[in-house]
Amino acid sequence: MKLVENLRSSVSKNAVISISEAGEKMKRGLDAECEGLAMRLLRKGCDSNSFITEEVKSALLSIGLNCSEYKISAIIIGKY
Repeated sequence: MKLVENLRSSVSKNAVISISEAGEKMKRGLDAECEGLAMRLLRKGCDSNSFITEEVKSALLSIGLNCSEYKISAIIIGKY
């Protein structure tokens, strides 16, 4: 999770891809980490590198589709 914030864009991009794939494979098993992952991905999504922001969009979509609705709702309502 810390590698998402790495200054090396290739390292950061690969970390985001890993989160996206973990969301698809682990499904509800990622609920405990949803909030932390979403916050880091949202921060990283403000990056100016378009190839990183595209991966961030995919990872956020993966988390949104595979985590429980309750958890996602709590993140959106509680933080924004």
